[in-house]
Amino acid sequence: MIPPSIKVGGYTVWIQFVRHTMTDEGNCGSYNARTKTITIDPDLNEESKYGIFMHELVEAIKDIYFIECLREDHHAINLLGEAFHQVMRDNGEVILP
Repeated sequence: MIPPSIKVGGYTVWIQFVRHTMTDEGNCGSYNARTKTITIDPDLNEESKYGIFMHELVEAIKDIYFIECLREDHHAINLLGEAFHQVMRDNGEVILP
């Protein structure tokens, strides 16, 4: 389940579902560093929405923690997002208190 917000560092990152981002903006989701908002197209299937959420969460972590090695390497962000998606999907019961 994708929550309405998530804490990253000292910030609240808000999650919004906005229709037609794929057709209107050419992507299934995005992260806005200024507003600390993740946007996801709600018309995607549940698995895709969660995958996009994980990708954009890595984008937020990169921004908030100033992870320089990810600033120029979007491929690494894609890989980390997919890896987190797989780990959480296959091990969802492992949630820390």
